[in-house]
Amino acid sequence: MLGITPVIAHIERYDALENNEKRVRELIDMGCYTQIDSYHVSKPKFFGEKYKFMKKRARYFLERDLVHVVASDMHNLDSRPPYMQQAYDIIAKKYRAKKAKELFVDNPRKIIMDQLI
Repeated sequence: MLGITPVIAHIERYDALENNEKRVRELIDMGCYTQIDSYHVSKPKFFGEKYKFMKKRARYFLERDLVHVVASDMHNLDSRPPYMQQAYDIIAKKYRAKKAKELFVDNPRKIIMDQLI
């Protein structure tokens, strides 16, 4: 693919991928990486019921090991803060510290360094 690796951002937002492990694996098998937003990992009290379905989707992908990176869709610190630490802590507790480090530190570093995940 011309030396370009697509990162499918915020996969939990796409209705076509909801509960569709097969389709996401197809994208990964084609060479894509996947990312979910940190605020969709954070506790519901931060965002209320409005985005609860996206949190469920994010959890679905995490539980099936379909996520390469957790990152922020932050636009500014006031109205859309990143909640990275909260998301890291939740993933470390639920999926182990090693997995959190992989999703928040190791894999993003590999992407920046043009290394395979």
